[in-house]
Amino acid sequence: TSKTIEIFASIHTLPKDIVDSYKKVFEDADIRINAMVVSPYAVSEYISHQKDFPKSYLLIDMGHQMTSFSCIGKGQPYGTQIIKSGIDGLINKVVDSFGITKEKAYELINVYGIDKRDISFHPPIASSTDEYGRTTNFTQEHLNTILINYLDDYFDKFLVPMEVLLKSIDNDIKKAKILPLVFTGSLIRI
Repeated sequence: TSKTIEIFASIHTLPKDIVDSYKKVFEDADIRINAMVVSPYAVSEYISHQKDFPKSYLLIDMGHQMTSFSCIGKGQPYGTQIIKSGIDGLINKVVDSFGITKEKAYELINVYGIDKRDISFHPPIASSTDEYGRTTNFTQEHLNTILINYLDDYFDKFLVPMEVLLKSIDNDIKKAKILPLVFTGSLIRI
């Protein structure tokens, strides 16, 4: 007999205090939470109450290990495609390139992001020391290169899922010349 029980549950909630209260209940009961995902349903419900916001749009939610693409029509999700790629891949690229910790890489991504300003002074934003004691400094330009290359590959990965998703949508949505993109999750920080 097994001494563990696995429970799969989908809880649709939006305000952070509600999410935190559910999380605390599970933790108090010694139940481990493997993942928390912002549901396209919860996001579309929230957005549907925003004045002057379109009722049809493409929702892109970049999580730590996966990204979901949802077509929202008339305020409701029509379909979702998911790829197994998220901010963790980008953090790992920065860690590998700069030789820094994941925490420092996450901080650099959030604080500096992509900055294409043309400046004459290029101060270091991070440095690392190799096994021989040599220090290497990294600038915003180095971070820009990593972020842009990662995002190019990242966006290439979701072209097929986006095509599949767009083929499945309602004719009323297809008539729209342009569907706005709504980004949630970690992607908005870059």
